[in-house]
Amino acid sequence: MNVKAPFFLTGEIAPAMAAAGGGAVINLGSWIARLAVPVGALYSSSKGAMETLTRSWAAEFGPQGVRVNAISPGVVLEPWPDQSHPGEAMMNGTPAGRMGRPGDRARRGVPGSRRVSVRPRHRAGRGRGRRADRGRRDRRLEVGTVPKELTAKGQATRGRVIEAAAEVLRESGIEGVTLEDVMARSHTSKSQLFHYFPDGKDHLLLAVAQYEADQVLDVQQPYLGCPDSWEAWQQWRDVTVRHYEEQGERCLLGTLALYLGRSTPGARAVVIELMRRWQEYLAVGIRALRTAGHLPADLDVDERAAALLAAVQGGVMILQATGRADHLRAALDLAIGDLRRLGESAPAPAPGEDRARARG
Repeated sequence: MNVKAPFFLTGEIAPAMAAAGGGAVINLGSWIARLAVPVGALYSSSKGAMETLTRSWAAEFGPQGVRVNAISPGVVLEPWPDQSHPGEAMMNGTPAGRMGRPGDRARRGVPGSRRVSVRPRHRAGRGRGRRADRGRRDRRLEVGTVPKELTAKGQATRGRVIEAAAEVLRESGIEGVTLEDVMARSHTSKSQLFHYFPDGKDHLLLAVAQYEADQVLDVQQPYLGCPDSWEAWQQWRDVTVRHYEEQGERCLLGTLALYLGRSTPGARAVVIELMRRWQEYLAVGIRALRTAGHLPADLDVDERAAALLAAVQGGVMILQATGRADHLRAALDLAIGDLRRLGESAPAPAPGEDRARARG
């Protein structure tokens, strides 16, 4: 009780305080940890452990704005009427020279301490065992990876961890990466890492997969946002080919999806959502060309967007297998060229037809 309870409580509370911008933890030690008392070995050693933990936590969380201190009282009792207590003799030689009173500790609070509400991590219900626990874990990873109610500082720290993990993964590969590597690169502690990613490595890898999925679309901007002219489509083609040429044979998102897909349903959801958003961006651009009269009015926009996305993915897959971008260039050139030929053969729009297309 003297060690395990504060150990697990501080492990939950201190990272939450750091994410909230700071706080204070006050542990209860004992003066007896520094004395040799007969038949008091267990109690004395537990309080000694508490003081050592306090010093370690102060070193770990202090730079993050969380102060960790311990109060180590001696004998604390109400005075005995008309007689002395053995504890009085034990307190001889202390600065106060007497036993403590209950009110003494109550008046010695540490300024700046705060209350932090922490939801305990779930535990498998009795009788359900590890299978139930693993099922809930998978559902958490599938629903989302971002902890709720993060402060701006907490979001920045979490983002720093994810970016550092992505860098280490590119350098060492998934199998070779450890959480210690990520902590060293991001300058974070183990307690911080598990605060943002409670389920450990798989949880962090899923967050990196989401980060990489966002990067796939970001590097194609602003041209992917609305390629409403043939020049914009050519610029999008050039940016996309250049990105995958620079990326080379290693696709971190694909590797993560393959690795996590064995046990983590959230990884598949990340890839599905990426493809949905990517295809929708392409459809918006094709629709803009059709509205401007550069494509036939009866063109199936969604079908063309799906075919164009398949051309990108096919070319990227071959690039990763061969190290050559020739197939990606050819696939995009033919797909965009085919669209352009359809536009050149389309009849000129009738007066007012542009406005009707825009409304459609």
